[in-house]
Amino acid sequence: MPGQEIPDRISEELDLLRIVSESAEAWDGGYSICGVVGNGDVFVLRDPRGIRPCHMLVTEEVVAFASERVPLMTVFEAGQDEVEALDPGVAVTIKSDGTMDQGRFAPEAEPLPCSFERIYFSRGNDPGIYQERKAMGAALTPQVVEAIDGDFSRAVFAFIPNTAETAYYGLMDGLRQYRRQQVRSGILEAFRRGDLDEELLDQLIMKNWPRGEKVAHKDIKMRTFISQ
Repeated sequence: MPGQEIPDRISEELDLLRIVSESAEAWDGGYSICGVVGNGDVFVLRDPRGIRPCHMLVTEEVVAFASERVPLMTVFEAGQDEVEALDPGVAVTIKSDGTMDQGRFAPEAEPLPCSFERIYFSRGNDPGIYQERKAMGAALTPQVVEAIDGDFSRAVFAFIPNTAETAYYGLMDGLRQYRRQQVRSGILEAFRRGDLDEELLDQLIMKNWPRGEKVAHKDIKMRTFISQ
């Protein structure tokens, strides 16, 4: 083989997936890694447990990766369904000629995504993140009801800091659903007893509902309070 063809042949035969698999055998923890080889080949991989997020957008014109979905949607004007998450333990390789392939570089493992990474650091305008934050707030409903002994008349709900706003909406939804169930049960019970009247309806329907207010404004004193 002529000398000048040797580098081209090496480049063609370079198996990035095998190289990555052997290199990552002793790796641990969370990571999303992108790399470029001198011949122009590219690889992107995500840790086997999915601790760190990694998203990709593949079109006829571009292949792009980011830790979050929204930046890819914004920069490339893509729809939510066009951006997909890279599966844990999978590597994507792109040859210098544009050939793209993906395969598993590590055995499957139990998914252990970092909730702090995904929920706290991720952009709140991501549809999935928004719904997850609301769900986390709603999940606090039983604990909050127990803490106030079910007495909504003496409780006012707010959120601190501003990043907790979405979870606050979820909590308020959960509290209102809890209260609606209370009202429904109270009306049905009074109906069975035969003492359902206007006064009782007013007491059940018009009173003791969860109240949300703006109780803390983000100023320098509040930021100092939060930091302490």
